[in-house]
Amino acid sequence: VTGIASIAYFSMASGGGWVIAPDCRQLFVARYLDWLITTPLLLIDLGLVAGVSRWDIMALCLSDVLMIATGAFGSLTVGNVKWVWWFFGMCWFLHIIFALGKSWAEAAKAKGGDSASVYSKIAGITVITWFCYPVVWVFAEGFGNFSVTFEVC
Repeated sequence: VTGIASIAYFSMASGGGWVIAPDCRQLFVARYLDWLITTPLLLIDLGLVAGVSRWDIMALCLSDVLMIATGAFGSLTVGNVKWVWWFFGMCWFLHIIFALGKSWAEAAKAKGGDSASVYSKIAGITVITWFCYPVVWVFAEGFGNFSVTFEVC
């Protein structure tokens, strides 16, 4: 995960990994490609720690991919339609947060041993950090209030 993210962020830091969006903003597609690979891997790890079924893991990974895709589509859209894409992405996002915070946490607790404690810590960090992304999207891709430099940091 860190290797893939390092490659993506190196490409952005070195002046690559971006396109010009229809609203003339610099859009870092490397970030979306990074997330399409790394976030499902994180969810797989969390699912294995929690002891949920592979179908539950696959369903949450699908929600994750759809969330990222709708965020990218919104970033590539001009006008109010971008907010429709954001809304769809938030629906997938809430599904992920609910699963991580409720059903997967219950599965980790039922698994016993250190699983609940380890899962709680890792999932907690994941949920807290992932809550930043929709907020940043609103001000970066949504309203265009953040500078490109701030957006990449």
